[in-house]
This record gives sequence, structure tokens and C-alpha cells, in this order.
Amino acid sequence: MQRTELERLSALKAEIKAIERDLAKIEPQEVADVYKDYTRDPSGVTKIMRGSDEGGEAARRLRWRRRHFLRILREKEEDAEAFIQSLKDPETRTIVRMVYLQDATQEQVGAALGYERSTIGKKLAAFWEREEADGED
Repeated sequence: MQRTELERLSALKAEIKAIERDLAKIEPQEVADVYKDYTRDPSGVTKIMRGSDEGGEAARRLRWRRRHFLRILREKEEDAEAFIQSLKDPETRTIVRMVYLQDATQEQVGAALGYERSTIGKKLAAFWEREEADGED
């Protein structure tokens, strides 16, 4: 797995959050319709149906996009987790998992592991250099 693939996870999560924000802005509209019910009276009884349009077509499209992106995200997270599990160094696994899957900042990772932020940055840079060097072989 390449660095750009892991970095795309954050972009995908951000897109899902943006869709959810857009969905939250849409307010369902109350709708009503009139129809004739002929089941009990041959001349028909006028009835009123009331309900909600659940945000209409725009909300339906946004919900579909969210489901689609969530499916993609789950697949990519599974691939990323398999890649992370294949790493030999437990500390590197922890750092990569926290940064790319849990969206932790380098400062947060450093605080959790007892390092300075800059140390986490150096460890990540060294890891990616090794990965790129291994990929060239």
C-alpha cells in the first residue's frame, strides 16, 4: 500500500462529513395529498394523506452518495488495516494506524506514545523512505 492511498482515507472521510453536513441542512417538508377511497363506498370517499418528503430528491441523492462513499471507505480501511498488520515494528504499526485510520495528529500520537511531535514526524518520514526504497527493489 502506498502513502497516497492511506492519505486518501482522510479525504474520503472529509467528503462523507461534508455530505452529512449538507444532509443536516435539508429540512423535510410536510406534504399532503388528496385521494378517493372506493373500498367501502362506490362513489368514493375523499381522504387526505399527510407525511414528509424526507428532504426530497436532493436528500435522496446525498444519502445514496454517503452510502456509496461509506462502502468504499470500509473497503479501503480493511486494506489499510491489512497493510498495517503486515508491518513488523509494533511502534510503527501504532503510529501509522493512529495517523491514517484514526486521523490523529502527530502531536496527539506523540502525546500517546511519549514522544515530541517532531519525533513522530521523523519516524513517519523514515518509515515512508524505507517503504519507497523497498518498493523500488
